[in-house]
Amino acid sequence: YFQEIFHNCGRSRPKLNKKANKKKPSEIYQLVTLGKVVDLWCLLTGYSTSYPPQPGLYDQCKLPFINDNGTVFICSHTYHSTCYHRRCIYCKKFYKKGVVKNIELFLKRIEKSINTFTLEDLVDDDNTKMEIKERDDENSREIDKTLDILSKLIIEINQIENW
Repeated sequence: YFQEIFHNCGRSRPKLNKKANKKKPSEIYQLVTLGKVVDLWCLLTGYSTSYPPQPGLYDQCKLPFINDNGTVFICSHTYHSTCYHRRCIYCKKFYKKGVVKNIELFLKRIEKSINTFTLEDLVDDDNTKMEIKERDDENSREIDKTLDILSKLIIEINQIENW
């Protein structure tokens, strides 16, 4: 088994997915030694980044990998001990981009829900309208608080560069 791994080193590659969605083509990988085809999300984080791990090379300086002078990290990226500054730059960008994207999607959903049809539009009773208005005011305050927190979160995420 280990001989197969050695002989197939570097032969596992991305494969064109014919069933992929036109909006977002999903990448699949052919794992030669295992004889399996897997989705990109089944692999280590490094394969989802803008710069996938390069077998036999250091990812920061692109020099040939030598075991006694570097380390392969859990994301599959390889660094010299002098090039690695407490973070994998490619994975950091990948995670940061994902967090910002999720926050933006969340904010869009909140904004979209603010403009939806409310129960108050259907009710004729003044007392009920007043109760609904109070609840809406409370919900608006909660949404404002959430937006403030998310704005602060975005500022902190942008400060990641300074860690």
